[in-house]
Amino acid sequence: MKHGIDALLAAVLATQEEPLDDDALEAVEDRFNIYASGQPWKQDDVRLIWRSPAARRAYQRARAANARAATSGWRGRGHAIDLVQRAADGGDEDRVIEAAGLVLSIRRITGREDWLITLELDHDALSEMTGDVQIRLVDDGGRVWIEGAPDSAGGLDGYWGDASQTPSARLRDHKLTLEFI
Repeated sequence: MKHGIDALLAAVLATQEEPLDDDALEAVEDRFNIYASGQPWKQDDVRLIWRSPAARRAYQRARAANARAATSGWRGRGHAIDLVQRAADGGDEDRVIEAAGLVLSIRRITGREDWLITLELDHDALSEMTGDVQIRLVDDGGRVWIEGAPDSAGGLDGYWGDASQTPSARLRDHKLTLEFI
């Protein structure tokens, strides 16, 4: 059902006419840069971003700039971006992968076929997470393993969503990369 709602929302937003002229758009771009850095939204701007395709694009540009800055800062402090250069052949056991600034745990949930994916950022790495920048762990085959904003302790959890393949099997053919979004 969610995909149907997403498609409907995308179709509705695609039909919008732009209410902002160039001067009005320039005025909101500075405010959207502030929102992208994590400041609370003003209600008028929340309404504006729903009504204006140009405002949404301006906000996405601000978020992308913050994500690039986070990536640069992350690398500059020596934190890992590429986490795994393919796992060694082996069974479908639990795994703990440690890299500079983070720990990735892949654990089978006892008594079930589900796998829990947990990413934990250390304090120094978490300090690089400014504004509303989120993280995504993705493999070189395009599969997103986990995505979102870490909690205040640096943790982010998710479930493996592929019943046809275990995480360990996937790691035999793909490497993982941390992205900022």
